[in-house]
Amino acid sequence: MIIWVYETFKYIQAQEIQKREAALKASFQLVSFLTSKKEVHMLTPYDWIYGISIITTVFLSVIAGTIALTMFEKASQRRYLSAWKPLIVALVLFVVEELFGALKVFGVWSTPWLTHVIPSFILVFLIAALLRQINITRGVEE
Repeated sequence: MIIWVYETFKYIQAQEIQKREAALKASFQLVSFLTSKKEVHMLTPYDWIYGISIITTVFLSVIAGTIALTMFEKASQRRYLSAWKPLIVALVLFVVEELFGALKVFGVWSTPWLTHVIPSFILVFLIAALLRQINITRGVEE
């Protein structure tokens, strides 16, 4: 019986020591967290101007893309404006390119499509618009 009481007492004492050690460790971590110096990065005027210009570019390109999409119906109605169809598609792809570019600049999302695939499609549609306009000017029927 005495051995059991002694073992129980040792067990309770060991638990108390573990609790105190955990509390000391937690308080030490809290003190080290509160006293640690963190670096604060201030934005320079260049960063502000660059960010504002990116946001402005995206806003204006979205407006241009919206105007281009409203003109798509007019381009379908008149034969001499049919070269505008691929040009409008290129402009909408440019809007997408600008949106992806803004996401990359602000560190939200980056993709290899930004610098390779989308500009290739823009170029293809610009060449198609140019060829169509040359054929319209020559009088070649489609």
